[in-house]
Amino acid sequence: MPAILRLKFKLSEPISNPTPSEVHGIYLRLLPEEITSKIHDLKKKPFSLWILSADSQSLELRLGVLNDELIPIIFYEYYTQEKDLYLRSAKVITIKPYGIKQEKAKTYEELLNTKPLKNICLEFLKPTSFRRYRWDYILPDPVLIFKNLLTRWNSFSKHQLNIKNLEEELAKKVGIKALELHSTNHTVGSDITFRGFLGIVCYTTEDPELAKTLSVLARFAEYAGVGQKTTMDMGMVKLHRM
Repeated sequence: MPAILRLKFKLSEPISNPTPSEVHGIYLRLLPEEITSKIHDLKKKPFSLWILSADSQSLELRLGVLNDELIPIIFYEYYTQEKDLYLRSAKVITIKPYGIKQEKAKTYEELLNTKPLKNICLEFLKPTSFRRYRWDYILPDPVLIFKNLLTRWNSFSKHQLNIKNLEEELAKKVGIKALELHSTNHTVGSDITFRGFLGIVCYTTEDPELAKTLSVLARFAEYAGVGQKTTMDMGMVKLHRM
C-alpha cells in the first residue's frame, strides 16, 4: 500500500543546511539493521525521501513508502527510538506523541480505480532528472517519465501494468500540451551535485486505454517520485489541476 508519511525531529543543537545524503543516513539508521540490509540489496528502493523543512534545530521529512511491511516498522522505530541518531554533532530526537503522521495512503487496488484524465499535469516540486550515460537528462520526456513510473509500480505491486511496445507507444501517442519549467542544481552531499528541472508539465493522449494507465501512474507518482535519487530529495511530484 503506497503511503505518504511526515516525520518531524528536533535537534539538540543548531545545524545549518543538512544535506540530503545526511538526512538519508538518519532515516536508514532509524530502521532495524536487517531491514536496512534488505533495502541496500534491492535494485528499486521501497521508499522516497524528501526534505520539507530544515531550520537550525528542527527537521521535517516527507516519506513515500511503497511497501506495506515498512509502515508499521517506521512508526514503531520512530516512537521507541532505541538508537542514538546524530546529524553531525547534534542529537536527532523524535517528537512524541505527534511527530509522525500518515498524510495519505491508497492501496494499489484503489489507485487502479483512478479516473482517466485526457490531460495529465504533473508539478515537479523537487529537482528531477534521469541519468543518461554520464549526463543528467533534464527534459520531461514522456517516455522516460512514464517508463520510470511503470517500472517502479511493477516492482512493488502484485497488480502488474503493461503497455505493449512501451517506448514506441509512449513516443507516438503521448504529447506535451503545456509546460513551465526551469533547471537548477541540486547538491546531495559534499561536492556531489545533480542537474534537474522544476515546474509543471501537462501530458496528453487521445488513446483512452493509455490515458487510463498513465492516470494511474501519475497518481502513483505522488508516492513514488520520479527519476534518479528520489531517496535523496529529488523527483518529488504531485498531480496538478489545470
